[in-house]
Amino acid sequence: KPMGPAIKAGGDPGPVPPATRFLDYVNQTGSPYHSVEAVRPILLANGFTELKEGDLWKIERGGRYYVIRNHSTICAFVVGGSFDPATGGMAIIGGHTDSPCLRIRPNSCVSGAGYVQVSQENTHTHTQQLAS
Repeated sequence: KPMGPAIKAGGDPGPVPPATRFLDYVNQTGSPYHSVEAVRPILLANGFTELKEGDLWKIERGGRYYVIRNHSTICAFVVGGSFDPATGGMAIIGGHTDSPCLRIRPNSCVSGAGYVQVSQENTHTHTQQLAS
């Protein structure tokens, strides 16, 4: 299912290419808090139901659910249609909302060998080279 809007900018009814949808998403995710808020409508559009961490959850076979903690963590899961809690197991896939969280470092511009380098920071330190 589409990750972002199904209509291109300017009213063109054609589908939005996946790379454009991904870049639209990245542009909304400047922090873990923004990442959670960008993911929430995607989950809702794909049939997920929000669960509150402090509530008693009613989980059903075939259900799609998500829970948000501290506005900076979102966990989503799908219960298989034939899941049996007495005999079944689960598969978990994880990610973290602080990446891509690309921040340009102060005084980060360095040039040399025909390149302008901009240093960014996130959970790991990276240097991107931009052709001058």
